[in-house]
Amino acid sequence: KDCLGVYVQVGAHCCPLAQSTPRRTAAMAAIDNTWNKLLTESIIKEERVRWNHPANTARRSNAFRGSGERALDALLSARGPGGFRSQSTSCRSAAVRFLEEKTGTEDKAVTTRDLLYRGVSHDGQGRAEYLHQRRKCGVMERYGATLTETQSYDLAKSQDASEYIASPNCRKPIIQRSFFRTMGVDTYKDLPAV
Repeated sequence: KDCLGVYVQVGAHCCPLAQSTPRRTAAMAAIDNTWNKLLTESIIKEERVRWNHPANTARRSNAFRGSGERALDALLSARGPGGFRSQSTSCRSAAVRFLEEKTGTEDKAVTTRDLLYRGVSHDGQGRAEYLHQRRKCGVMERYGATLTETQSYDLAKSQDASEYIASPNCRKPIIQRSFFRTMGVDTYKDLPAV
C-alpha cells in the first residue's frame, strides 16, 4: 500500500516495499528519498527480469543476427524487450539527416515515408508534405483496401450514361405527391405538362 493505504501496482506484481512501509501522509511520501530509491530499485529489478527472460533474449538475438549491428541494443532498450524498429526507416541519426538535407548529399531518391522526417510542417514540409503526396495516390495504393463504404463507390466499373436504368419506383404517384406538394399555393400557373 502507498502512504494513503492504496496498493501500488508495479509491473505485474504489487510492490512489497510499498506494502511494508508504515502509513504516512502524502506530504511525507512526496519528499521521502529513501522510499523513492527503494521503489525505483524494485522497478529496475522487475525490468531486468523481464529483459532477461528467455523469450525476450531469443527475440533480441534474432534481431542482432538479422541486422549484424550491436548498436541496435540501444534501440531495443528504448522500445522495451523485443521491440523492432521499422525496416522502412534508415538508422541514421538526426544530425546526419540534417547535414545530408542541408548539403544535398543524399544518396537515394526520397520515398514518401522519408518526407515525414524532412523539414517542418509549418513550412509545408514534414507531415504536411507527406499527407500532400499521399493524397495524390488512390485509395488502393494508400491502404490496400477500402476502409469506408464511400471509398468503394468509385472502385466499381463505371457505367456509361446510356446504360443507366432508373429505379422502378421513381415515377410512382406516392413519390410525386409526397415530394412535390404545393400545399394549396398556386405559384406557377400554366406550366407545361410533364
